[in-house]
Amino acid sequence: MDPHVERHLRGLYGLDPDVPHMALGFPRLPPLALARLGLPEETPRRYGDQMARAQLEKFGEAYRRRAAGLLEGRTVIPPGHPLYTGGNAESLRAENDRLRKENENLKRRLDGSDSRL
Repeated sequence: MDPHVERHLRGLYGLDPDVPHMALGFPRLPPLALARLGLPEETPRRYGDQMARAQLEKFGEAYRRRAAGLLEGRTVIPPGHPLYTGGNAESLRAENDRLRKENENLKRRLDGSDSRL
């Protein structure tokens, strides 16, 4: 800063011209050295209606795929499960009966071993 201008500013604000003041010693940065706050001017051009519409279409497609997967149910059931292959009710009933009989036999064995103690 020019010494004459600095002396004038000190006189305007009632500062002693012989004592350096911190307010006049601020860092002198060139204009636009710091990033601007807020959205840059190019934002409306970059994110126009076409871009927003394309992103909404992508979101809508992903939403529809997710909803269809939830309704279908096959993505939730792991491979190897009877419902994954769409097994018929007869084979499921037979498997269920076999498991019930096996559980009853195991319960009888446990009850028999408890009575021996």
